[in-house]
Amino acid sequence: MSPRPPAAGAAAPPPPAPPPDVSGATLTRNAGFNLVSQGLPLVVALVAIPVLVQGLGMARFGVLGIAWMILTLTGEMGLGRAATRFAADALGRGEPAAAAAVGRWTLLVQGGLGLAAGGAMAWATPWLVERAFDVPMDLRAEAHAGFLWVALGIPVVALTAPLRGMLEAAQRFGLVSTVRGAMGVANYLLPVAALLAGGDLATVLAVLVLSRAAGAVAFAVLTLRVFPGFLRRGPSRYDGGALARFGGWVTLSTVVSPLLVYIDRALLGVLAGVAAVGAYTAPFELVTRLGLIPGSLAATLFPAYSSLRSMGRETELPLFVARPVKYVLALVGLLAVAMAAGAEPVLRLWLGASYVPEAAVALRILALGVVLNAVAFIPFSLLQGVGRADVTGKIHLVELPFHVIVTFLLVSSLGVAGAALAWTLRVGADAALQFAAAARVVPGSLAGPWRRTLAVAALLGAAGTAAVMAAGAGQGPWLRLGLVALALLPLLPLLWVVGLEAEERLLLISLLRSRS
Repeated sequence: MSPRPPAAGAAAPPPPAPPPDVSGATLTRNAGFNLVSQGLPLVVALVAIPVLVQGLGMARFGVLGIAWMILTLTGEMGLGRAATRFAADALGRGEPAAAAAVGRWTLLVQGGLGLAAGGAMAWATPWLVERAFDVPMDLRAEAHAGFLWVALGIPVVALTAPLRGMLEAAQRFGLVSTVRGAMGVANYLLPVAALLAGGDLATVLAVLVLSRAAGAVAFAVLTLRVFPGFLRRGPSRYDGGALARFGGWVTLSTVVSPLLVYIDRALLGVLAGVAAVGAYTAPFELVTRLGLIPGSLAATLFPAYSSLRSMGRETELPLFVARPVKYVLALVGLLAVAMAAGAEPVLRLWLGASYVPEAAVALRILALGVVLNAVAFIPFSLLQGVGRADVTGKIHLVELPFHVIVTFLLVSSLGVAGAALAWTLRVGADAALQFAAAARVVPGSLAGPWRRTLAVAALLGAAGTAAVMAAGAGQGPWLRLGLVALALLPLLPLLWVVGLEAEERLLLISLLRSRS
Protein backbone atom coordinates (compact mmCIF):
# COMPACT_ATOMS: atom_id res chain seq x y z
CA MET A 1 0.00 0.00 0.00
CA SER A 2 1.57 3.30 -1.05
CA PRO A 3 0.80 6.04 1.51
CA ARG A 4 -0.08 9.58 0.48
CA PRO A 5 2.38 12.06 2.04
CA PRO A 6 0.93 15.07 3.90
CA ALA A 7 0.70 18.34 1.99
CA ALA A 8 3.55 20.83 2.25
CA GLY A 9 3.22 23.09 5.27
CA ALA A 10 0.71 20.82 6.96
CA ALA A 11 1.03 20.10 10.64
CA ALA A 12 2.97 17.01 11.59
CA PRO A 13 0.73 14.01 12.15
CA PRO A 14 0.14 12.90 15.73
CA PRO A 15 2.22 10.04 17.10
CA PRO A 16 0.97 6.59 16.10
CA ALA A 17 -1.84 5.22 18.22
CA PRO A 18 -1.53 1.71 19.65
CA PRO A 19 -2.86 -0.97 17.27
CA PRO A 20 -6.10 -2.78 18.12
CA ASP A 21 -5.87 -5.82 20.37
CA VAL A 22 -6.27 -9.00 18.30
CA SER A 23 -5.33 -11.49 21.00
CA GLY A 24 -7.26 -14.71 21.34
CA ALA A 25 -8.94 -13.50 24.52
CA THR A 26 -10.15 -10.31 22.85
CA LEU A 27 -11.44 -12.16 19.80
CA THR A 28 -13.24 -14.66 22.03
CA ARG A 29 -14.84 -11.87 24.05
CA ASN A 30 -15.89 -9.99 20.92
CA ALA A 31 -17.34 -13.15 19.37
CA GLY A 32 -19.30 -13.60 22.59
CA PHE A 33 -20.67 -10.06 22.30
CA ASN A 34 -21.78 -10.81 18.75
CA LEU A 35 -23.31 -14.13 19.70
CA VAL A 36 -25.40 -12.62 22.50
CA SER A 37 -26.54 -9.67 20.37
CA GLN A 38 -27.73 -12.00 17.62
CA GLY A 39 -28.91 -14.83 19.87
CA LEU A 40 -31.39 -12.66 21.75
CA PRO A 41 -33.31 -11.77 18.56
CA LEU A 42 -33.39 -15.48 17.72
CA VAL A 43 -35.16 -16.21 21.01
CA VAL A 44 -37.61 -13.39 20.31
CA ALA A 45 -38.17 -14.70 16.77
CA LEU A 46 -39.14 -18.12 18.10
CA VAL A 47 -42.07 -16.47 19.90
CA ALA A 48 -42.87 -13.69 17.42
CA ILE A 49 -42.95 -15.55 14.10
CA PRO A 50 -45.88 -17.83 15.01
CA VAL A 51 -47.82 -14.75 16.20
CA LEU A 52 -47.07 -12.97 12.93
CA VAL A 53 -47.95 -16.00 10.80
CA GLN A 54 -51.28 -16.51 12.55
CA GLY A 55 -52.15 -12.82 12.78
CA LEU A 56 -51.17 -11.83 9.24
CA GLY A 57 -51.89 -15.05 7.39
CA MET A 58 -49.44 -16.73 5.03
CA ALA A 59 -49.87 -14.22 2.19
CA ARG A 60 -49.27 -11.11 4.31
CA PHE A 61 -46.44 -12.86 6.15
CA GLY A 62 -44.90 -13.61 2.77
CA VAL A 63 -44.91 -9.88 1.97
CA LEU A 64 -43.30 -9.20 5.36
CA GLY A 65 -40.65 -11.82 4.53
CA ILE A 66 -39.88 -9.99 1.29
CA ALA A 67 -39.55 -6.70 3.21
CA TRP A 68 -37.16 -8.36 5.69
CA MET A 69 -35.14 -9.56 2.71
CA ILE A 70 -34.92 -6.08 1.13
CA LEU A 71 -34.01 -4.27 4.35
CA THR A 72 -31.45 -6.90 5.34
CA LEU A 73 -29.88 -6.68 1.89
CA THR A 74 -29.80 -2.87 2.16
CA GLY A 75 -28.22 -2.89 5.61
CA GLU A 76 -25.45 -5.24 4.50
CA MET A 77 -24.77 -4.02 0.98
CA GLY A 78 -22.03 -1.76 -0.27
CA LEU A 79 -18.94 -0.59 1.53
CA GLY A 80 -19.29 -1.75 5.12
CA ARG A 81 -16.56 -4.39 4.79
CA ALA A 82 -14.37 -1.96 2.86
CA ALA A 83 -14.62 0.45 5.79
CA THR A 84 -13.76 -2.34 8.23
CA ARG A 85 -10.83 -3.70 6.22
CA PHE A 86 -9.05 -0.41 5.47
CA ALA A 87 -9.86 1.23 8.80
CA ALA A 88 -8.51 -1.85 10.63
CA ASP A 89 -5.39 -1.72 8.48
CA ALA A 90 -4.92 1.98 9.31
CA LEU A 91 -5.48 1.39 13.02
CA GLY A 92 -2.99 -1.50 12.88
CA ARG A 93 -0.42 1.05 11.63
CA GLY A 94 -1.42 3.44 14.44
CA GLU A 95 -3.10 6.01 12.14
CA PRO A 96 -6.62 6.85 13.38
CA ALA A 97 -6.86 9.89 11.06
CA ALA A 98 -6.51 7.61 8.04
CA ALA A 99 -9.18 5.33 9.50
CA ALA A 100 -11.56 8.29 9.84
CA ALA A 101 -10.86 9.33 6.23
CA VAL A 102 -11.77 5.82 5.09
CA GLY A 103 -15.03 6.07 7.02
CA ARG A 104 -15.99 9.41 5.49
CA TRP A 105 -15.35 8.18 1.94
CA THR A 106 -17.32 4.96 2.36
CA LEU A 107 -20.20 6.78 4.05
CA LEU A 108 -20.49 9.26 1.18
CA VAL A 109 -20.52 6.57 -1.50
CA GLN A 110 -22.91 4.37 0.47
CA GLY A 111 -25.31 7.27 0.89
CA GLY A 112 -25.42 7.76 -2.87
CA LEU A 113 -26.07 4.06 -3.43
CA GLY A 114 -28.87 4.15 -0.87
CA LEU A 115 -30.61 7.08 -2.56
CA ALA A 116 -30.43 5.31 -5.91
CA ALA A 117 -31.74 2.04 -4.46
CA GLY A 118 -34.59 3.76 -2.61
CA GLY A 119 -35.67 5.61 -5.74
CA ALA A 120 -35.57 2.42 -7.78
CA MET A 121 -37.66 0.61 -5.16
CA ALA A 122 -40.31 3.35 -5.14
CA TRP A 123 -40.47 3.39 -8.94
CA ALA A 124 -40.76 -0.40 -9.15
CA THR A 125 -43.32 -0.85 -6.35
CA PRO A 126 -46.43 -1.15 -8.60
CA TRP A 127 -44.67 -3.75 -10.75
CA LEU A 128 -43.43 -5.68 -7.70
CA VAL A 129 -46.90 -5.82 -6.14
CA GLU A 130 -48.97 -6.51 -9.24
CA ARG A 131 -46.64 -8.48 -11.49
CA ALA A 132 -43.47 -9.80 -9.85
CA PHE A 133 -45.02 -11.20 -6.66
CA ASP A 134 -48.64 -11.27 -7.86
CA VAL A 135 -49.97 -10.16 -4.47
CA PRO A 136 -53.67 -11.10 -4.05
CA MET A 137 -56.06 -8.30 -5.02
CA ASP A 138 -57.37 -7.74 -1.49
CA LEU A 139 -53.81 -7.19 -0.18
CA ARG A 140 -52.42 -4.98 -2.93
CA ALA A 141 -53.24 -1.63 -1.34
CA GLU A 142 -51.54 -2.64 1.93
CA ALA A 143 -48.54 -4.13 0.13
CA HIS A 144 -48.17 -1.05 -2.09
CA ALA A 145 -48.17 1.34 0.88
CA GLY A 146 -45.81 -0.93 2.83
CA PHE A 147 -43.30 -1.21 -0.01
CA LEU A 148 -43.25 2.59 -0.32
CA TRP A 149 -42.29 2.75 3.36
CA VAL A 150 -39.49 0.30 2.64
CA ALA A 151 -38.31 2.48 -0.27
CA LEU A 152 -38.33 5.56 1.97
CA GLY A 153 -36.17 3.85 4.58
CA ILE A 154 -33.56 2.38 2.24
CA PRO A 155 -31.30 5.51 2.02
CA VAL A 156 -31.03 5.73 5.82
CA VAL A 157 -30.71 1.99 6.41
CA ALA A 158 -27.93 1.85 3.79
CA LEU A 159 -25.69 3.95 6.03
CA THR A 160 -25.70 1.24 8.69
CA ALA A 161 -22.97 -0.90 7.10
CA PRO A 162 -20.09 1.63 6.93
CA LEU A 163 -20.90 3.06 10.36
CA ARG A 164 -20.91 -0.40 11.91
CA GLY A 165 -17.79 -1.27 9.94
CA MET A 166 -15.85 1.58 11.54
CA LEU A 167 -16.73 0.36 15.03
CA GLU A 168 -15.77 -3.22 14.13
CA ALA A 169 -12.42 -2.03 12.78
CA ALA A 170 -11.72 -0.53 16.20
CA GLN A 171 -12.72 -3.86 17.84
CA ARG A 172 -15.61 -2.07 19.61
CA PHE A 173 -17.88 -5.06 19.38
CA GLY A 174 -19.52 -4.32 22.71
CA LEU A 175 -21.06 -1.16 21.24
CA VAL A 176 -21.89 -2.85 17.94
CA SER A 177 -23.56 -5.74 19.72
CA THR A 178 -25.71 -3.47 21.88
CA VAL A 179 -27.20 -1.73 18.85
CA ARG A 180 -27.48 -4.89 16.74
CA GLY A 181 -29.18 -6.73 19.57
CA ALA A 182 -31.73 -3.96 20.02
CA MET A 183 -32.35 -3.79 16.27
CA GLY A 184 -32.76 -7.55 16.06
CA VAL A 185 -35.31 -7.63 18.87
CA ALA A 186 -37.20 -4.69 17.35
CA ASN A 187 -37.22 -6.49 13.99
CA TYR A 188 -39.73 -8.96 15.47
CA LEU A 189 -41.32 -7.26 18.49
CA LEU A 190 -42.37 -4.03 16.79
CA PRO A 191 -44.26 -5.79 13.95
CA VAL A 192 -45.99 -7.92 16.60
CA ALA A 193 -46.86 -4.79 18.61
CA ALA A 194 -48.22 -3.06 15.50
CA LEU A 195 -50.27 -6.13 14.62
CA LEU A 196 -51.72 -6.50 18.13
CA ALA A 197 -52.57 -2.78 18.13
CA GLY A 198 -54.78 -3.35 15.10
CA GLY A 199 -52.38 -2.16 12.41
CA ASP A 200 -52.54 -3.48 8.89
CA LEU A 201 -49.63 -4.78 6.81
CA ALA A 202 -48.55 -1.25 5.82
CA THR A 203 -48.36 -0.24 9.49
CA VAL A 204 -46.30 -3.31 10.33
CA LEU A 205 -43.82 -2.46 7.57
CA ALA A 206 -43.71 1.21 8.61
CA VAL A 207 -42.65 0.43 12.19
CA LEU A 208 -40.12 -2.08 10.87
CA VAL A 209 -38.52 0.59 8.68
CA LEU A 210 -38.49 3.18 11.47
CA SER A 211 -36.73 0.75 13.81
CA ARG A 212 -34.00 0.10 11.21
CA ALA A 213 -33.55 3.85 10.71
CA ALA A 214 -33.20 4.33 14.48
CA GLY A 215 -30.42 1.74 14.45
CA ALA A 216 -28.54 3.68 11.77
CA VAL A 217 -28.76 6.84 13.89
CA ALA A 218 -27.43 4.96 16.92
CA PHE A 219 -24.44 3.68 14.93
CA ALA A 220 -23.72 7.24 13.76
CA VAL A 221 -23.67 8.57 17.32
CA LEU A 222 -21.34 5.80 18.49
CA THR A 223 -18.98 6.25 15.53
CA LEU A 224 -18.59 9.94 16.37
CA ARG A 225 -17.85 8.97 19.97
CA VAL A 226 -15.20 6.37 19.11
CA PHE A 227 -13.64 8.57 16.38
CA PRO A 228 -13.85 12.14 17.77
CA GLY A 229 -12.18 13.56 14.66
CA PHE A 230 -14.39 11.66 12.25
CA LEU A 231 -15.89 14.79 10.67
CA ARG A 232 -12.63 16.79 10.62
CA ARG A 233 -10.69 16.62 7.39
CA GLY A 234 -6.93 16.63 7.82
CA PRO A 235 -3.69 14.98 6.71
CA SER A 236 -4.05 11.23 6.52
CA ARG A 237 -2.37 8.27 4.84
CA TYR A 238 -4.41 5.79 2.87
CA ASP A 239 -4.28 4.46 -0.65
CA GLY A 240 -7.40 5.85 -2.27
CA GLY A 241 -6.98 3.73 -5.39
CA ALA A 242 -6.72 0.49 -3.42
CA LEU A 243 -9.71 1.50 -1.31
CA ALA A 244 -11.77 2.22 -4.43
CA ARG A 245 -10.81 -1.11 -6.02
CA PHE A 246 -11.49 -3.08 -2.87
CA GLY A 247 -14.72 -1.17 -2.30
CA GLY A 248 -15.83 -1.86 -5.85
CA TRP A 249 -15.33 -5.59 -5.48
CA VAL A 250 -16.94 -5.62 -2.04
CA THR A 251 -19.89 -3.65 -3.41
CA LEU A 252 -20.24 -6.14 -6.24
CA SER A 253 -19.94 -9.08 -3.86
CA THR A 254 -22.39 -7.65 -1.34
CA VAL A 255 -24.92 -6.99 -4.08
CA VAL A 256 -24.53 -10.44 -5.65
CA SER A 257 -24.28 -12.35 -2.35
CA PRO A 258 -27.73 -11.38 -1.03
CA LEU A 259 -29.16 -12.22 -4.45
CA LEU A 260 -27.62 -15.66 -4.04
CA VAL A 261 -29.13 -15.93 -0.57
CA TYR A 262 -32.61 -14.63 -1.38
CA ILE A 263 -33.20 -15.48 -5.05
CA ASP A 264 -34.90 -18.68 -3.93
CA ARG A 265 -37.48 -16.67 -1.98
CA ALA A 266 -38.02 -14.24 -4.85
CA LEU A 267 -38.45 -16.96 -7.49
CA LEU A 268 -40.69 -18.92 -5.16
CA GLY A 269 -42.95 -15.87 -4.88
CA VAL A 270 -43.03 -15.43 -8.65
CA LEU A 271 -43.56 -19.11 -9.52
CA ALA A 272 -45.64 -20.36 -6.58
CA GLY A 273 -47.14 -17.25 -4.95
CA VAL A 274 -46.61 -15.41 -1.67
CA ALA A 275 -48.26 -18.19 0.37
CA ALA A 276 -45.42 -20.51 -0.68
CA VAL A 277 -42.96 -17.81 0.38
CA GLY A 278 -44.60 -17.82 3.80
CA ALA A 279 -44.28 -21.61 4.06
CA TYR A 280 -40.59 -21.33 3.15
CA THR A 281 -39.78 -18.22 5.21
CA ALA A 282 -40.65 -19.76 8.59
CA PRO A 283 -38.19 -22.72 8.42
CA PHE A 284 -35.63 -20.57 6.60
CA GLU A 285 -35.73 -17.90 9.32
CA LEU A 286 -35.47 -20.59 11.99
CA VAL A 287 -32.58 -22.70 10.73
CA THR A 288 -30.51 -19.98 9.06
CA ARG A 289 -30.38 -18.13 12.37
CA LEU A 290 -27.70 -20.68 13.24
CA GLY A 291 -25.55 -18.55 10.95
CA LEU A 292 -25.20 -16.13 13.84
CA ILE A 293 -22.56 -18.48 15.29
CA PRO A 294 -20.09 -18.34 12.36
CA GLY A 295 -21.14 -14.77 11.65
CA SER A 296 -20.25 -13.70 15.19
CA LEU A 297 -16.83 -15.32 14.94
CA ALA A 298 -16.10 -14.19 11.38
CA ALA A 299 -17.01 -10.59 12.20
CA THR A 300 -14.21 -10.51 14.76
CA LEU A 301 -11.75 -12.44 12.59
CA PHE A 302 -12.18 -10.21 9.52
CA PRO A 303 -10.54 -7.07 10.99
CA ALA A 304 -8.11 -9.31 12.90
CA TYR A 305 -6.84 -10.88 9.66
CA SER A 306 -6.21 -7.40 8.26
CA SER A 307 -4.48 -6.20 11.43
CA LEU A 308 -2.33 -9.35 11.68
CA ARG A 309 -1.02 -8.80 8.16
CA SER A 310 -0.36 -5.08 8.71
CA MET A 311 1.55 -5.96 11.91
CA GLY A 312 3.66 -8.62 10.13
CA ARG A 313 2.15 -11.61 11.96
CA GLU A 314 1.12 -13.69 8.93
CA THR A 315 2.58 -16.88 10.43
CA GLU A 316 -0.33 -16.95 12.90
CA LEU A 317 -2.94 -17.13 10.13
CA PRO A 318 -3.13 -20.97 9.80
CA LEU A 319 -4.14 -21.39 13.45
CA PHE A 320 -6.63 -18.50 13.08
CA VAL A 321 -8.27 -20.48 10.25
CA ALA A 322 -8.23 -24.14 11.33
CA ARG A 323 -9.53 -23.75 14.86
CA PRO A 324 -12.42 -21.40 13.99
CA VAL A 325 -13.56 -23.85 11.30
CA LYS A 326 -13.58 -26.66 13.86
CA TYR A 327 -15.50 -24.63 16.44
CA VAL A 328 -18.08 -23.53 13.88
CA LEU A 329 -18.53 -27.06 12.55
CA ALA A 330 -19.05 -28.51 16.03
CA LEU A 331 -21.50 -25.88 17.29
CA VAL A 332 -23.54 -25.35 14.14
CA GLY A 333 -23.41 -29.01 13.19
CA LEU A 334 -24.78 -30.17 16.54
CA LEU A 335 -27.71 -27.75 16.41
CA ALA A 336 -28.41 -28.38 12.72
CA VAL A 337 -28.50 -32.15 13.24
CA ALA A 338 -30.99 -31.67 16.09
CA MET A 339 -33.20 -29.43 13.93
CA ALA A 340 -33.11 -31.77 10.95
CA ALA A 341 -33.98 -34.82 13.01
CA GLY A 342 -36.80 -33.05 14.85
CA ALA A 343 -38.03 -30.91 11.94
CA GLU A 344 -41.65 -32.06 11.93
CA PRO A 345 -42.34 -31.98 15.69
CA VAL A 346 -40.45 -28.70 16.11
CA LEU A 347 -42.44 -26.94 13.40
CA ARG A 348 -45.75 -28.42 14.55
CA LEU A 349 -45.18 -27.14 18.08
CA TRP A 350 -43.83 -23.80 16.85
CA LEU A 351 -46.33 -22.90 14.12
CA GLY A 352 -49.40 -24.71 15.44
CA ALA A 353 -52.32 -24.65 13.00
CA SER A 354 -50.22 -22.76 10.44
CA TYR A 355 -47.89 -25.74 9.99
CA VAL A 356 -47.66 -27.23 6.49
CA PRO A 357 -45.70 -30.43 5.65
CA GLU A 358 -43.60 -28.61 3.04
CA ALA A 359 -42.00 -26.57 5.82
CA ALA A 360 -40.54 -29.68 7.52
CA VAL A 361 -39.04 -30.94 4.27
CA ALA A 362 -37.47 -27.53 3.65
CA LEU A 363 -36.07 -27.41 7.19
CA ARG A 364 -34.29 -30.77 6.81
CA ILE A 365 -32.68 -29.73 3.53
CA LEU A 366 -31.75 -26.26 4.75
CA ALA A 367 -30.11 -27.69 7.90
CA LEU A 368 -27.42 -29.34 5.77
CA GLY A 369 -26.93 -26.14 3.82
CA VAL A 370 -26.50 -24.11 6.98
CA VAL A 371 -23.59 -26.32 8.10
CA LEU A 372 -21.86 -26.00 4.72
CA ASN A 373 -22.43 -22.26 4.68
CA ALA A 374 -21.16 -21.88 8.24
CA VAL A 375 -17.67 -23.22 7.58
CA ALA A 376 -17.39 -21.03 4.45
CA PHE A 377 -17.54 -17.90 6.63
CA ILE A 378 -13.92 -18.41 7.70
CA PRO A 379 -12.10 -18.56 4.33
CA PHE A 380 -14.40 -15.81 3.02
CA SER A 381 -13.36 -13.52 5.90
CA LEU A 382 -9.70 -14.44 5.40
CA LEU A 383 -9.75 -13.54 1.70
CA GLN A 384 -11.40 -10.20 2.29
CA GLY A 385 -9.34 -9.53 5.42
CA VAL A 386 -6.09 -9.75 3.44
CA GLY A 387 -7.49 -7.44 0.77
CA ARG A 388 -8.58 -9.96 -1.90
CA ALA A 389 -12.22 -8.98 -2.19
CA ASP A 390 -11.83 -9.44 -5.94
CA VAL A 391 -11.57 -13.20 -5.40
CA THR A 392 -14.78 -13.47 -3.37
CA GLY A 393 -16.53 -11.19 -5.84
CA LYS A 394 -15.50 -13.35 -8.80
CA ILE A 395 -16.66 -16.49 -7.01
CA HIS A 396 -20.09 -14.98 -6.44
CA LEU A 397 -20.31 -13.77 -10.03
CA VAL A 398 -19.56 -17.27 -11.30
CA GLU A 399 -22.16 -18.78 -8.97
CA LEU A 400 -25.02 -16.38 -9.77
CA PRO A 401 -26.14 -17.53 -13.25
CA PHE A 402 -25.86 -21.21 -12.33
CA HIS A 403 -27.81 -20.64 -9.12
CA VAL A 404 -30.60 -18.74 -10.88
CA ILE A 405 -31.02 -21.51 -13.45
CA VAL A 406 -30.92 -24.32 -10.88
CA THR A 407 -33.31 -22.48 -8.55
CA PHE A 408 -35.77 -21.82 -11.38
CA LEU A 409 -35.76 -25.48 -12.41
CA LEU A 410 -36.04 -26.88 -8.89
CA VAL A 411 -38.71 -24.42 -7.72
CA SER A 412 -40.73 -25.08 -10.88
CA SER A 413 -40.69 -28.82 -10.24
CA LEU A 414 -40.49 -29.16 -6.44
CA GLY A 415 -41.87 -25.89 -5.05
CA VAL A 416 -40.81 -25.12 -1.49
CA ALA A 417 -38.52 -28.16 -1.27
CA GLY A 418 -36.90 -27.15 -4.55
CA ALA A 419 -36.06 -23.71 -3.19
CA ALA A 420 -34.41 -25.29 -0.15
CA LEU A 421 -32.46 -27.77 -2.27
CA ALA A 422 -31.23 -25.05 -4.65
CA TRP A 423 -29.99 -22.94 -1.73
CA THR A 424 -28.20 -25.90 -0.15
CA LEU A 425 -26.48 -26.90 -3.40
CA ARG A 426 -25.31 -23.35 -3.92
CA VAL A 427 -23.80 -22.88 -0.45
CA GLY A 428 -22.05 -26.26 -0.73
CA ALA A 429 -20.39 -25.21 -3.97
CA ASP A 430 -19.53 -21.85 -2.46
CA ALA A 431 -17.79 -23.45 0.53
CA ALA A 432 -15.62 -25.59 -1.74
CA LEU A 433 -14.66 -22.58 -3.87
CA GLN A 434 -13.88 -20.36 -0.86
CA PHE A 435 -11.53 -22.93 0.69
CA ALA A 436 -9.81 -23.59 -2.64
CA ALA A 437 -9.31 -19.87 -3.20
CA ALA A 438 -7.95 -19.32 0.31
CA ALA A 439 -5.38 -22.10 -0.17
CA ARG A 440 -4.24 -20.56 -3.46
CA VAL A 441 -4.30 -16.85 -2.57
CA VAL A 442 -2.87 -17.12 0.96
CA PRO A 443 -0.33 -19.97 0.74
CA GLY A 444 -0.07 -21.95 3.95
CA SER A 445 -3.29 -20.53 5.39
CA LEU A 446 -4.85 -24.01 5.44
CA ALA A 447 -1.76 -25.67 6.93
CA GLY A 448 -3.21 -25.73 10.44
CA PRO A 449 -4.29 -28.82 12.43
CA TRP A 450 -7.27 -30.46 10.65
CA ARG A 451 -7.31 -34.03 12.02
CA ARG A 452 -9.73 -33.25 14.83
CA THR A 453 -11.95 -31.23 12.49
CA LEU A 454 -12.43 -34.29 10.30
CA ALA A 455 -13.23 -36.33 13.41
CA VAL A 456 -15.91 -33.79 14.37
CA ALA A 457 -17.47 -34.09 10.89
CA ALA A 458 -17.57 -37.90 11.17
CA LEU A 459 -19.19 -37.75 14.61
CA LEU A 460 -21.86 -35.36 13.37
CA GLY A 461 -22.69 -37.61 10.43
CA ALA A 462 -23.09 -40.66 12.64
CA ALA A 463 -25.12 -38.79 15.24
CA GLY A 464 -27.38 -37.29 12.58
CA THR A 465 -28.19 -40.72 11.17
CA ALA A 466 -29.00 -42.06 14.63
CA ALA A 467 -31.17 -39.05 15.48
CA VAL A 468 -33.22 -39.29 12.28
CA MET A 469 -33.85 -42.99 12.92
CA ALA A 470 -34.84 -42.24 16.52
CA ALA A 471 -37.27 -39.50 15.47
CA GLY A 472 -39.03 -41.90 13.11
CA ALA A 473 -39.59 -44.43 15.89
CA GLY A 474 -41.76 -42.21 18.09
CA GLN A 475 -45.40 -41.11 18.06
CA GLY A 476 -46.33 -37.53 18.92
CA PRO A 477 -44.08 -34.45 18.77
CA TRP A 478 -42.85 -34.51 22.37
CA LEU A 479 -41.87 -38.19 22.29
CA ARG A 480 -40.06 -37.69 19.00
CA LEU A 481 -38.12 -34.75 20.39
CA GLY A 482 -37.21 -36.79 23.46
CA LEU A 483 -35.86 -39.62 21.31
CA VAL A 484 -33.82 -37.16 19.25
CA ALA A 485 -32.32 -35.71 22.44
CA LEU A 486 -31.39 -39.18 23.71
CA ALA A 487 -29.75 -40.04 20.39
CA LEU A 488 -27.67 -36.87 20.44
CA LEU A 489 -26.73 -36.92 24.13
CA PRO A 490 -23.55 -39.04 23.69
CA LEU A 491 -22.32 -36.56 21.08
CA LEU A 492 -21.46 -33.88 23.63
CA PRO A 493 -18.75 -35.79 25.57
CA LEU A 494 -17.41 -37.24 22.32
CA LEU A 495 -16.99 -33.75 20.84
CA TRP A 496 -15.26 -32.64 24.06
CA VAL A 497 -12.74 -35.50 23.97
CA VAL A 498 -12.24 -36.00 20.23
CA GLY A 499 -12.77 -32.47 18.95
CA LEU A 500 -10.64 -30.42 21.35
CA GLU A 501 -6.92 -30.45 22.07
CA ALA A 502 -5.89 -30.64 25.73
CA GLU A 503 -4.89 -26.96 25.76
CA GLU A 504 -8.26 -25.99 24.28
CA ARG A 505 -10.10 -27.91 26.98
CA LEU A 506 -8.03 -26.23 29.69
CA LEU A 507 -8.65 -22.79 28.16
CA LEU A 508 -12.40 -23.39 27.99
CA ILE A 509 -12.49 -24.60 31.59
CA SER A 510 -10.60 -21.50 32.74
CA LEU A 511 -12.97 -19.24 30.80
CA LEU A 512 -16.00 -20.93 32.35
CA ARG A 513 -14.50 -20.64 35.84
CA SER A 514 -13.74 -16.95 35.30
CA ARG A 515 -17.43 -16.35 34.46
CA SER A 516 -18.68 -18.20 37.56
